[in-house]
Amino acid sequence: MTPDTSAEWDCDGLTPDALIACAEAFALSNDPFAETIDPAGPFAPRFYVAPTALPEDVTQAISDEFNPMDPSTVPARDVETPYLNGKDWLFEALRDFQPRAARALLGSGGNLTVFVNRWKTHWHFDAAAVSRRAELLIECSGRLIRLYCRLRGNSIGNADDVGIWPPEALARSYYGRLDGWDVADDLVPSPFAAARLPGPVGPAWISFKRLIEEEFRLPPERQASIVSRYRTMWPECFPENWQREHLMQCFLDTRPHSRRREAAGDLILVRAFDPERRLYHIRDGDFESPRILVDPVAAIDRYAEHIFLWR
Repeated sequence: MTPDTSAEWDCDGLTPDALIACAEAFALSNDPFAETIDPAGPFAPRFYVAPTALPEDVTQAISDEFNPMDPSTVPARDVETPYLNGKDWLFEALRDFQPRAARALLGSGGNLTVFVNRWKTHWHFDAAAVSRRAELLIECSGRLIRLYCRLRGNSIGNADDVGIWPPEALARSYYGRLDGWDVADDLVPSPFAAARLPGPVGPAWISFKRLIEEEFRLPPERQASIVSRYRTMWPECFPENWQREHLMQCFLDTRPHSRRREAAGDLILVRAFDPERRLYHIRDGDFESPRILVDPVAAIDRYAEHIFLWR
């Protein structure tokens, strides 16, 4: 089984102009005295295209994670290293192990960019204070893919050193030098749910328990029946007390953010303690009938190609 690529999915990835418009609207909402955003002013959002050097205020925003009151509260992400090293370095493993996806992503010649969103910080004592948020994006056939960068201090130089659960080729392709991917369909990324691409390791890898209880809101009796069935198949991941619920997680959800409450779509799950690092496929919320992807690397390659071509 492979994820369904024939459905009429929402291709609502933002264009660069649309992202700029969203950022300007957000900046205006934080400044009731402004009517327009001066393109040369301090609150103008901007794209910086690799290998253009990043200005000092941007590198400062990246280093303090955009909180002028207490920079130590949020770990900063290393946006600069992949930006300055460029596409050849960043997507080396994707080319090797996901050739169709790589051709679709890179074939249009889209720019690798750092996007900086700026807005007035009302709660700061200085009325002129500027908050900034910087993120790494790549333009793909006119629309934007969001690339989640590693936390500063975490090694990102070795694509071979990826100790997570998907097959090694997928782990290296999508996580060797990044924390995850997402379709940029809003100004601010969702911290707890990526859509349509392998999401960031951590909050966006939704646990099986959260899937059936919160995402799909299944009736309690159906939840109990599903868990009982899975406990028979994978007892190490489904203990009686649910204390290890994170040992089976969803690393790819094909539903757009705008349709997260609908069942239609594909979930690709991974589980711990699986020496074969298999991928488990749930289609249209049918948790009673999990399938194993026969050729997971090729299946995800074809699926990602479909996304990058905005079909």
